[in-house]
This record gives sequence, C-alpha cells and structure tokens, in this order.
Amino acid sequence: MKDNFSILSFKLLLLIYFFTMDFTVYAQDVTIRGYIIDARTRTPIELAIITLESDSLRHHFSSDKNGTFSMAIIPQIRVNLAIRRFGYASKFILFKAETDTTIYINLEPEPLNLESISIISRKESRAELAQKTTQPVFHIGLKEMDEIAAMGTAAVLNFAPGVYIKNYGGYGGLKTISLRGMSASQSKILIDGVEYDNFQTGVTDLSTLDLHNFQAINVRRGGDAARFGANALAGTIDLVTLPASSVPSIRYSSGLGAYGETVQKIRLSFPFLSLDATTAASLIKAQGNYRFRYNAFGEKTIQNRTNDDFENRNVLLSLRKKKKNVEAALTGLFYSGERGVPGPVLQGTFAKSTARQKDKDLQITGRVYWQPSSDSFLRTAIRWRKSELKYRDPQIKFTPQGINDIYDNSTVHSQTEYEALRRNQRLISKFEFGQSELNGNNLARPKSTSYELINTVKRTYTHTSLFWEFIKQKQGIYRALQLALRMSTYSDMENAFCPSIGFNTTPFRFPLHLRMHIAKNFRVPSFAELYYLNYGNQSLKPERSISLDLGANFTTGTWISDFSFFALQVTNQIMAIPQSPVQWSTQNIGKTQNLGFEWFGEWQSSNEFWRFRATYTLQHTQDRTEGSRTFGKQLVYIPQEIFTAIVAWKQPISKNLEASASLTGRHVSYRYYLSENPFNSILPAYFIPDCKVALTFSRKQIHYHINFQIENINNVSYEIIHNYPMPMRLWRLEGRVEI
Repeated sequence: MKDNFSILSFKLLLLIYFFTMDFTVYAQDVTIRGYIIDARTRTPIELAIITLESDSLRHHFSSDKNGTFSMAIIPQIRVNLAIRRFGYASKFILFKAETDTTIYINLEPEPLNLESISIISRKESRAELAQKTTQPVFHIGLKEMDEIAAMGTAAVLNFAPGVYIKNYGGYGGLKTISLRGMSASQSKILIDGVEYDNFQTGVTDLSTLDLHNFQAINVRRGGDAARFGANALAGTIDLVTLPASSVPSIRYSSGLGAYGETVQKIRLSFPFLSLDATTAASLIKAQGNYRFRYNAFGEKTIQNRTNDDFENRNVLLSLRKKKKNVEAALTGLFYSGERGVPGPVLQGTFAKSTARQKDKDLQITGRVYWQPSSDSFLRTAIRWRKSELKYRDPQIKFTPQGINDIYDNSTVHSQTEYEALRRNQRLISKFEFGQSELNGNNLARPKSTSYELINTVKRTYTHTSLFWEFIKQKQGIYRALQLALRMSTYSDMENAFCPSIGFNTTPFRFPLHLRMHIAKNFRVPSFAELYYLNYGNQSLKPERSISLDLGANFTTGTWISDFSFFALQVTNQIMAIPQSPVQWSTQNIGKTQNLGFEWFGEWQSSNEFWRFRATYTLQHTQDRTEGSRTFGKQLVYIPQEIFTAIVAWKQPISKNLEASASLTGRHVSYRYYLSENPFNSILPAYFIPDCKVALTFSRKQIHYHINFQIENINNVSYEIIHNYPMPMRLWRLEGRVEI
C-alpha cells in the first residue's frame, strides 16, 4: 500500500509539472522496474536508495528485500537515476524509455568510508572526484598503483600533484611526505577516514604502511582543519584499506630484487561464520648495500651503502557484517620492523653508523553504520593504536653507553557523526574524543634552572564540527556550496576554532568546473616538541594558517585537466633554535608563505589500451619571519618545480593472455639544504625514469601475473637529503598467482 501511494504521488507531481509547462502533447506513463544486485555475489541488495532526477523534479525510492523497485515516468523524457547503498560504489544512470522497461543494476562492493557518501560509479570515480569538489582531490586506485614501476606507498604518492617525498636514504630510510611545500607534520594522515596522527613526533613514516593493504589513496590538497582536524594545514592523505569479502579467493606473490631484496605477500578472502573476511600479510627485506657515486674532493668513485638493511612485516585483518540497514566492520593493521639507520656520507670520510631502530605498531578500528531512514545516516568509529619505538646508537655518547631510547605511545580515538539529507542539502554533525599517552626515557619537564625527568605525558582532546553542503544540478549547470566549523579543545594546549568555506560551479553549459576554498587551520605541537629532553618547550602555542585555493577542472569522455592556484601562510611556525652546542629549544617564532600552481592531466584511449597521465607543480615557499636573517629565503629541501609523467599500455593478446607496460618519470628541480640559501648549498635537479613490463594469463580459473621493473633506468646518482645518497639503478622481478 505504501509503495502504491508513493507511485501515485509521484505520478501526480509529474502531471502537475507537465501541465504547468503548457505542453500540448500528453502521453501515458511507462513503468520502470529495477533489480539491484551485488556484482560479486549476485545477491539482491536491500534498502538501496534510488534517486530519480529530471530538470525540475527529484524523488526517492528504496529497494525491497528482493532488491527490486518500481517507478513511473513520462515516456521520452530523459531522467537521471542515482543508486547508492552504504558499502557499495554508487552509480549514475541516464536514460529515457518509450515502453515499460526492466533494468538490472550491479553495484560493486566498496569499503566503509566515514567521510562522505559520493554518488559516483567506480569507473567514473576519478573524474567525478576531481570535478565536483571544492578542493583539488587526486584519487589513486588499484589501477594507478599497478602502473607505477616502484614499490611502496611513498613511491606511489610521488606521482600525485603537489607531493614531494623526503627519503632519508634508500631502502630502510625514513620516508615522509611534503605536501605543497609544507613539512610532514603539517599534513594529516587518515586511514579509512579516521585520523592516524602520530602524537609522539607528529610525523608518519610512510615506509611502515604497506601498499599491499590498501585499495585506494585520496590526496586532498589544501588546508581544511574545520573538516579534518588539527595538522591539516597543507591537506590530507586518506588511505582506504582492502574491504572484507565473502567471495573465496587467494592471492600469493613472491619477488626478488637488487641488493638482496625479497618480497613475500599473501591475501585471502572468505566467509567466516556469518562474516565477510579478508586478511593479508607481507614480509619485505633487503640487505640495502646499494651502489652510489661518491665525490671525494673531485675524485669520483662508486661505493656501497652500509647499515641500510631492513625487514618489514605487515598484517591486515578486515571483517564485515551487513544486516538490513546496519553494517559493522572491524579492521586491524599490524606492523613490525627492524632497520639500520645509515649515517651521512661526508667529504673525505664515511660515517660508519651502527645505529639500529625497531618499530611496532598495532591499530584496531571498529566501525558501525546505521541508516535509520532513506535520508539519514549514523556512523561511529573507535580506534585503538599502540606504537613502540626502540632506537640504539652506541656511537653518540650522551651517556657512556650511547643512546638507548625507548618509547611507547598508546592512543584511543572515537568519533560519531550524523548525516541528514534534505532535498539538495546535506548536514553532518560530528563529535570526536580521544586520549594519547607517551611513555619514554627521554622526556623532561622544565624547572626554574634545570629539567625534571619524567616517564609519562598525556593529552586529552575533543572536537565538535558541523559541515553543511548545498548542491543544485539542473540542465547541465552545477552549483555546490560548503560551510564547515570546528571547535577543538586540548588538555595541554590552547583551544582552536576553525571555519572553512568553499564552492564549485559550472558557469556555462560546458564541462568546466570552477572552484574556490578558503580555510583557517591549526597544528598542535607534538610530544617531542613539548617534552623531549634538551629540545622540548611546554610554552609552545599551536601553529596557525590561512589557506586559499582557486581551481578549474575540464573533463570530457577521455580527458581530464585540472588546474589549482594556492596560497598558504603559516604563523607561530615551530622552529628549533640552538641554545648551546648540545641543547636546542623549540619556539614559536616562524612565519612562512607558499604560493603555487598545480596541474594534473590524464588522457585515456576509447578502448582503454593507452593512458597518459602527467602532473606539474610550481611553488615558491619562503621564510617570512620578520627580522630573521633568512627572511625571503626558500625553505630547505623544498623544490620549486616537480614534473611527473606516466605512459601506460595494455593489450589483450588472446582470450587468456594480456600484456602491459608502463614508463614513468619524475623531474625535481634544485633545492637548498641550508636556510641562508648559499650557492654551495644547492642540491642539483634530477630526472628519474622507471619502467615496468608485465604478462597476465589464465588457465582453469587460475590467474597468473609476472612483472619486471627497473627503477632509475639512467643510473643517476642523486640526493634528496644532503649527504644521504639514493640508490642507483635497481631491478625487481615479481610473480603472482590468484585463484
């Protein structure tokens, strides 16, 4: 009875609409009957939301327990259907019908995402994501990951616009992100939309996040602390873990490479009791004694790196349970690693470092999604994370035994958000609460004339935020307006209030989107900046920033072109100032400014056999601290220009055989490694090309994949960090079996 009433109401609205338009031709309604099913399991999907949209009318339906829905439309009238269901990639369908029609709609499973619900199909997700946001967003999916001839999360992020990876020396070296010329602590890392902040140092080492555990990475450039919280001055990096699946499958890969590199990875999906389950594990290790060119007072020789070995172990477990309008998920990520910490290579001498570092990190995230009605959603998540770090360096004689630092950081973070949809509007209210505790043997609290050694420091925080969005789409014209507010409180820091506003519009009936976004942001000091012995300062204030983005996106069927102009100013910049030969102190004295331009372009042939993608970043990052001897100077280790390009090809050879290849390259301009920018502190520009060839074939439901990669084809010797040389040419061979 309720379905019939909805259909009759919708017919009446359509009739009134057409009468008011003074049409002289009338036609009998046609009935559209649809079936919505899971693309993998072929089971019906209940409570999917179907939105019907024409030029001036919008109506909502939902699928029943059999995955079916029905509606009536005027024949020959073009309508849009948006189909969405939490846990699935949404779809757009544009069609018109002359007679009663039955349609079948397959939805692809998609991981739980706490940030938003996007009405985009998987095939069009990258284009839609780039077009309809108020900030530039770069999406890296499994396809893009596979095209890049490199291994690891940091290597993949190297090909996103505005991103520069600071690699502290080859295999086992620390790898941190610089987004839009800012430091790693000024970019926020998320996993599945939940913050992954490192309260100890404020920096995430990307080498600890195995790419094998993720199916997508979304790089959002531009500050927006109002939506994403503290530290999102330059932008956010959101890594999406592999989803749980009930479809049985197994995938095993093994590889070997230069300098003793070995890789073992396995992934399993299966039904477990009444749950969907996916688990993955990997072991990667290498000797790290790579070759590099060494210049000793004009005499060039080739040497091998020492103490750069590493061994990384990663495990993922993902569980999911769906029942009617409720979905629950549990995700666990574990990392354990040990590596050498190589010393600098200096003129006339080699620093024979024997330093070792051991890390462990375990995070468990539980998420629940509830859809109480067709236009309201409740999402909640809680994450527990425990990290351990042990650093041993017997050569640094702060004590007779050298350095032997041990740290243990535990964090609990919870968040709940309620989303309501009303016609063309969306409102999200969100509350977050958390506590982080650091235990260590190198923490101190200042006294009047000395320091008091302490073992534990804590931080408790709350965040309350509102996000409102208005979207209007009519006859090819798109309008979007976003407003966000956030209030954050901290037990050991002053409070912060952050607003942001953005809009996106198509001013013409043309696939050109214009956007603008402005935000006030902040970053809280890390425990290291507050409490580390001979370094920390408990009088620090949060860094503050204003960010402005102006952009345009032009997208056609085979081409995407995206432009961004940005300005970012940071005040209360936290800097380390020397107090004595053995003591430094962090202080709020810095002010920086970054002006820049970013471009991203992608072309794909109609048969999808060829794809070309390129990015270009031009940025001018300066110290603007009044009275500073480095006023107007370029910030250290920040290149002014970055250019990347990828050419990818794939070709079916036969029914069960496919070949593919890709050629990638990245150019990085000169950088300074001293803040005064003297000529002799210039690190030269470099260009690094990589290539990859692969064969994929199937036999009796078993899929085989073989690929061979070469990194640094031209055998260039270069440095990202001064005196820490990067490897010359590397190779890697990998085989994979999937059932």
